[in-house]
Formats: sequence, structure tokens, C-alpha cells
Amino acid sequence: MTTNGLVAPIELGDKTKDFEPVSIAAFTQDKQVYGLPYAIENVALIRNTALARRPPPRGTRPSPRAPPRGTKYKMLLQMDGVKGDPYTAYALQTSFGAPVFKQNKDGSYTKTLALGGAPGEAFAKFLAAQGAAKVLDPAITYDIAVAAFAAGESPYIIGGPWMLEKFTSLKLAIDPIPSAGGKPAQPFVGVQGFYINAKSKNTLLANDFLVNYMSTKDAQMALYKAGNRPPALTAAADAASADPITAGFRAVGKDAVPMPSIPEMAKVWSFWGVTEGAIVAGTTEPVAGWQKMVSDIEGALKAS
Repeated sequence: MTTNGLVAPIELGDKTKDFEPVSIAAFTQDKQVYGLPYAIENVALIRNTALARRPPPRGTRPSPRAPPRGTKYKMLLQMDGVKGDPYTAYALQTSFGAPVFKQNKDGSYTKTLALGGAPGEAFAKFLAAQGAAKVLDPAITYDIAVAAFAAGESPYIIGGPWMLEKFTSLKLAIDPIPSAGGKPAQPFVGVQGFYINAKSKNTLLANDFLVNYMSTKDAQMALYKAGNRPPALTAAADAASADPITAGFRAVGKDAVPMPSIPEMAKVWSFWGVTEGAIVAGTTEPVAGWQKMVSDIEGALKAS
């Protein structure tokens, strides 16, 4: 939308500092802010406190050991059959030091692919091991994972606030995703916000409405109550954090990374997901499969 001139920059001025930094970073391109953020969402480790009273230690990684007594799954992480789900698994990948694209110091993304090399291949080996041990399983779709967690079949599920309406009968806690590779486990963070139509005859009025009304605590709290996502405005996020579930997702989100909004990201998803699914299923050798995926993505990027 920005490349094609469909949305206009927003002049936040001094109000920029009133927002959670990751929310501004997500709407920034070429050093200009193109949206008024109002909500932040990310996955975290959702814990059933009746089955796990305490969070797993930060250095704990999913392992082939049997699940806790009385449960079917050690941990639930959705996949979508052969399509995989690299979005949900991304925190595990970053914990190996293999982000999808390299980032600039300001958090913006470059066009340089970064998920290859030894870190990415180590993550691929991890996926293969977890698949062989049935800790990860391509047959566990979103619906199966949510239903199993709701039924008390696992103490943990990696997921986002969009799942919570299915877990109303459970007492929950929200924890950071444990590192699998030794480095920080950083999930993607998605930021919801408002754009201004660059073709509008009332861009000044629209900018005034967003900057001076939708950026107020009252407006952002109303959107929080409607959508159950941590607000992007820091004052509203502070107020919403009186709810420990919101506070938990917000804490994990502070260490998350913005979802890349660069056009090159569209070339990544199809290769990325099916490769992860095949590695977990054991139908492709992890290192060779990962190397081929990187080569295929690089070829797609060069051709675009």
C-alpha cells in the first residue's frame, strides 16, 4: 500500500513516544509512520495452571520425554499438515539465531535473507528431532490443538489471545516461550492500526481524528475491551495490564519482533511452511531440505 501510494503518512509528532516502541516500528517504512497503531498481538506460552503450577525454566526446551502424567501432549503447537505454520513456530526458530530477514538498527527489515546457514540448519535438526519424538506433529491443526488444550490434554499451548475465548473454563497464565536454541525466543508481533487513504479529500481531518482522538487512552481502552488485544498506547496498555493475562501477552510482546511488512515477505511463506512440515513429518532430510528451501526463496526473490 505504501509502495503504490495508497496510504498517507501520519504526523504523530511528540505523541510518537506515547506508544509502545514495537507498535511504531511495525508501521514505520522509510523512516515515516504510515499508521496509527491501536493493538498489539503475539503468541506466547499459554499455561493451564491446574496442570502446571509454575512456568518452565527459561532455558527449558521441548524434549522427547513423555508428557506430564494425566495429559496426552507435552506441549501443543499447531501445524497445518504439509503447509506447516512458521508464524507460530517462529519464536523457536529465532532462539537458534535464524531470523527470516536481517534487521536494521531501527528495527526495519532489509531484503537480505537470514534464515540460512548453520543457525537455520540447527533449527531444522531440532524440528526433525521433535517430529520423530511426536512432540511436534503436522496432524495437529489449529482446531485440534485448541480443542486438546481446552480439554486439559496438555499443560501448554503456544498461541495468541485469539484463542482465549475457547479457554474460559480454564485458569491460565501467560509465560515467555522457552528458548530451544539458547538465544532469546522472539515471536512475531502483529500490530493493528488505522491507515489514512492517500486519495481522500480530507486527509488533514483524518489525520486530526487519528492523532487527537484515536490516540487517546479512552479510545484505545474501548478498542481493547472490544478486541481483547493489548493496546498500543502505553498509558492504555498500563491500565489494561491490571488483567494478568493481558500483562502476560504484553510482556512477551516487548521482546517480540515486528512481522516483516516488506514485499519480499510474500515470497517466503509457501517455501518456508511446507519445508518445516516435511521436516517434522520426516519426509525430507532436515539440513538438505532447509538448504533447498533457502535456495528456492533466494531464487524467487531474484526473479521478482
